[in-house]
Amino acid sequence: MLAGRFAPPLCFRLCCLCLTISPLWEVDLHGLQAGAIFNDRTERLTNLRNIDSCIDFAETLPGENVIVVGGWEPEIAVLAPDLPALRNHYVYLLSPEEITKALESGERIFYFPAVRSFGARVNGVDLARCGLDLFAVYQARSAVAGIR
Repeated sequence: MLAGRFAPPLCFRLCCLCLTISPLWEVDLHGLQAGAIFNDRTERLTNLRNIDSCIDFAETLPGENVIVVGGWEPEIAVLAPDLPALRNHYVYLLSPEEITKALESGERIFYFPAVRSFGARVNGVDLARCGLDLFAVYQARSAVAGIR
């Protein structure tokens, strides 16, 4: 409000225009670039594609499994009604009791590498002792498919 009161009108209007456009477009040494709004949209779409790919791969695993997905769990829960029936259970984290219950019921446990350290910090559980790294399984399967 002070700038509007004391700055020259042209300068103030130019400043307001820049503030209005900056979430959409930015100017840097490389020229005009997408702003925060477009970058955020791109990141969200990429994240949704990654989640879809992960679920597609996880659903090819034999049997019923528990997959510890950490921060992706809320997004998977929102997407689940639009997906075909999911055979696996996607969970945020597992407590020691939940791990015991899953293993006793014959389910295998898979986890994301980043979730392993998070689970160790939060629940004191090393998922590598009771489960498999889903990304390592994906890489191994991709390597075998590449050889064929």
